[in-house]
Amino acid sequence: MKPYLHIRRAKRIEATLKKLDIEDDYEMVIEACMLALTHYYIAALHAEGVTLLDPPHSVSVDYFNTKPSLELQNATKTLSFIEEIRKPHLRGQIKNTNRDQSGHITMLTNTYTPQAPPYDHSVVDKCLKYFEEGKIKFINIIGDAAMQPEWLI
Repeated sequence: MKPYLHIRRAKRIEATLKKLDIEDDYEMVIEACMLALTHYYIAALHAEGVTLLDPPHSVSVDYFNTKPSLELQNATKTLSFIEEIRKPHLRGQIKNTNRDQSGHITMLTNTYTPQAPPYDHSVVDKCLKYFEEGKIKFINIIGDAAMQPEWLI
């Protein structure tokens, strides 16, 4: 997919996000934040030349051209934060951490529950905060690259 299409799709998802009722549709709010931010992330990968502008549908060894900048790696943390929010609220996945007496992690396991936790405005607020932070970071990375002719073809 061309990078400008990622930006366009992110904006469409974001427009839909603004129509959702935060309390009634909180699962979709979380999911929309993740999906829209992922599109901005992929456009930023293209802007830095990390991935090919029009990659093949399968990922091969030469799919990645270069290592992402520290700025992009830092911006990616916002996606990780949202993914951690998604786990219990969309998948029912709860991380269990077993520690020894000194506090060191001895085992990480995931437990799946049949029902997501109830709506918690602080969780949704965090998700929206991470989305806005990530979007700004990715857009700053994309910068003027979005106007390059090869992006618009």
